[in-house]
Amino acid sequence: GTPGEKAGVLHNPSPSKSLPTSGWQYFDGKTLHDDPTLTITPGPLSFARQFTVTATGAAAQERPSYLGVFTRTQRWWHGRPVYTNNQERHLHHSAGDDGWMIGRTLGTAAMSGSRSHHSPVSEENWRYWTGSEDKPASVSVTGSD
Repeated sequence: GTPGEKAGVLHNPSPSKSLPTSGWQYFDGKTLHDDPTLTITPGPLSFARQFTVTATGAAAQERPSYLGVFTRTQRWWHGRPVYTNNQERHLHHSAGDDGWMIGRTLGTAAMSGSRSHHSPVSEENWRYWTGSEDKPASVSVTGSD
C-alpha cells in the first residue's frame, strides 16, 4: 500500500483476551506479512479536563455560541468524552472521519474538523455551516487541566 493510504488491515493471530503488544501482521491486498516493527504500548487514555475554542473572522461572527470554554462531562460519544460550554453546545467526536465537531446536539455539527484525531487540539482544518454550505473557519483549540 501507499503510505497514508486509508484502506488497510492489521491482524494479530494471538488468541489472547488482552490486546497483543507484538506479533502483528499487515495485509497487502493478497497476503498477510509479519511486521516486527509494529508494537502496541498500553497506557491510559488521557483527555484534557477542558478545551478553549476560539475563532476569528466569519466563523466567530456567525457562530459565537459555539466558542468558549468546553468542560468534560461524564458522557462519551464515539469513544471520546463529550464537552459542553455554557451555551449548551457540545464539543464531541463524530462517527467516521469528520473528527471533532461542535453542535447543538450530539451527532450534529455547526462547526467541524477535518479528520479523526485523539484531541481537538490537533484539528487543523475547521469549517462551519452557514445554513446552506460548509465554509472554512479560522478556529484554534487549546486544552488544559
